[in-house]
Amino acid sequence: MQQEAVEVVREYTEAVFRRARTPMEPLNYEVDWVDQPSRHKSYPDAPRLPLPVAVPELPTLRDLHTGAHPPPTSGWSLTSLAALLRLSYGVLDRRLAVNWNQDVAKRAHFEHAVWGRGTASGGGMYPVELYLVAGADGPLLPGVYHYHTGAHVLERLLAGDLTGSVRAALDADADAGGSYLLASIRFWKNSFKYNSFCYHVVTQDLGALLGSWDLLAPALGVPVRRLLCFDPAPLDRLLDLDGDAESVFAVVPVDFGAGAARPAAVEAEVRARYPAFERSRRVREFPTVTAVHRAAAARTAPPRTPSATPRPGTCPAHRSPCPPRSSTGWTVHCRR
Repeated sequence: MQQEAVEVVREYTEAVFRRARTPMEPLNYEVDWVDQPSRHKSYPDAPRLPLPVAVPELPTLRDLHTGAHPPPTSGWSLTSLAALLRLSYGVLDRRLAVNWNQDVAKRAHFEHAVWGRGTASGGGMYPVELYLVAGADGPLLPGVYHYHTGAHVLERLLAGDLTGSVRAALDADADAGGSYLLASIRFWKNSFKYNSFCYHVVTQDLGALLGSWDLLAPALGVPVRRLLCFDPAPLDRLLDLDGDAESVFAVVPVDFGAGAARPAAVEAEVRARYPAFERSRRVREFPTVTAVHRAAAARTAPPRTPSATPRPGTCPAHRSPCPPRSSTGWTVHCRR
């Protein structure tokens, strides 16, 4: 299984590198712009919680670098969480600039307007979705929330402290946080335009978002530690996601306070209860994207010899915690 997964990823990487000379499947693909997905995933039936819109005064990048204006270190709050979400992935401006692109005239009309966010995105597709699994230590009712990027609100998908289920999926990082930000990628938001090239683009989008958080976190005075090595399947089930269509790629622990009891994992099958809105009449699946994602997130066989075993507690790709999940296998979910 390990060798097969490696070969699938290698073949996809080589296909991306030579795509200028040898087009990737499917050939002669035409984008159906009329049936494109919404840029903002939403759960219309879920209860909504408005987030603060005021952004605290932030130091400049120069001040952060020189230490002339150290940020506060009060830790996470609802205000800092809202600022992180809004400044990185919320709508900040309308893109209306004079340039040589052929769509400039269309953008002057409201129905064709393009809205920008703080984080760069390939083609402006913004395929990353953000979820908050809130624990008992925070200012919110414990539960699972989705961040609606267009309305700057949290949509509550589940009520109850389910952070134990997240810690169980993280395994070695079981005590990592009292709440968690989960960053997933919805492939159709990008593949409708880029088809099989999608997986390369969306993983770069995830890196851009995490890079934005690396810049914002010191300014907000909050810690951001990304976890990239875990089994995504339990988290996908918690969010009621089809792992081939949308999957969790990164987890960021969020501690609002100390001393709150952290429950054990919920043994029963728990899923988000509200359906997501789908704008597209037809959602296509591209076999190449599905195959490379399954290979990247697959369990692999454990090392055969002690000499081949990575240093305990270290992920070879990222030098971050990524120990074996069990005695039966390793989880490959490391992405940069």
